[in-house]
Amino acid sequence: MRKHVIVGDLHGRSEEPFYSSFKLFLKWLKPQIDEDTLLILLGDVLHNAKSDGITNQLLVKFFQQLPACRIIVLQGNHDYSKIDGLGLLPVLELEKNIEIIAYPKTEIIDGVNYLFLPHYYPFSNDLPPMEDFYSNIDNSFSNKFDTAFDYILTHVGDERQTFFKKHCDLSFLTGKRVSGHVHHYQEGYIGSSLITRANERGKDSYIAIIDPSTKAIDYVVTPVFMDYCTVKFSEEVPSTKAAINFLDITDAPSQEEAEKLYKGYHIHSIDVVSSSLEAQESKEEVGESKTVVEYFNSFVKDFGVEEEVRDIVFSAIGSR
Repeated sequence: MRKHVIVGDLHGRSEEPFYSSFKLFLKWLKPQIDEDTLLILLGDVLHNAKSDGITNQLLVKFFQQLPACRIIVLQGNHDYSKIDGLGLLPVLELEKNIEIIAYPKTEIIDGVNYLFLPHYYPFSNDLPPMEDFYSNIDNSFSNKFDTAFDYILTHVGDERQTFFKKHCDLSFLTGKRVSGHVHHYQEGYIGSSLITRANERGKDSYIAIIDPSTKAIDYVVTPVFMDYCTVKFSEEVPSTKAAINFLDITDAPSQEEAEKLYKGYHIHSIDVVSSSLEAQESKEEVGESKTVVEYFNSFVKDFGVEEEVRDIVFSAIGSR
C-alpha cells in the first residue's frame, strides 16, 4: 500500500550517546520503508552542517540500503552555515532517488497537494529574507499561487511560535501543517523524532504516516532510544523506557567517585555536594567562578541553542 512517511528533526551527530540513539532510530525506521513509500525528512537530519565523517557515512549507508523509493529532504537551519555551507546535503542529492528542497516548492504527489517551505538564511540564496518572503509568498511569484493545500510541510517558526524573535506568518494558507524545527509535538509541529536535547527529557516522539488514498494522517510514537535520567549518588539507575540512559547524577561526593561508580554509563552531568566550609571557601575564591561565557556555553550544549541565537549572544558579549 502506498504511504508517505514523515520524519521530524533527528540531529544526528558523532558524540555519544546521541550517535548510538541516532543509529538505533535508523535501524527502527528501515523496516517501515518499502518501494511504495515516499520518505520525507523535515530538516536538521544532522546536528551540524560541518562535515562529520562517522555520522555522514552512517546516514548515506542507511539511504543506500533502503528499497528504491523516493526520498525528499527539506533543508533545515542546522543543515546550512555561513562557514561550512550545505554540508552533507549536496552529497545526498547525488543519489538518484533523493531530492533536497532548498527553495519553496509545490507538488502534487499521489494526489496529495503539498507545499514545501524549507529553512534558509539570508546569505544562502538569492531570495528575500525568509520570514518576509514566506509571510507574503502568495504575492511573491509571478504566476498565480494557490493558497489552499492538503499539507504544508515546513522547517520554520510560524505565527503561533512566540519563542522566535522573527517568524513566518502563514495564517493566510489553508492546509494541515506538519513542521520540523520546533522539537516538541504540538499543533502543526511533529517535534523531533527522537530525543536530542536535555529539555526534551521524558517526551514522546513521533513519525507521521499519510495515506494518499484518504489523505488522512496518523502519528506513530517512536521507541525511546535515549533519554535523560536522574540518579542520586550510590543508588541504582532506575528502570526506564529508554534503551540508553544519559545520567544526571546528584549528591555526588566528587566527580571522580561518580564516574567510577557509574562507569559504563553515559553521564550528562554530575552535581557535587560541598560541605558548608567548602561552599564558603568556594564563594571567596572568585577565580573558581564560571564566567558568563562558560555558563552560556553549557546552556548551548545542553539545549542545542540555534546557531543564529548563539552567534547573536556571543557577538553581544564580545566572546565565543
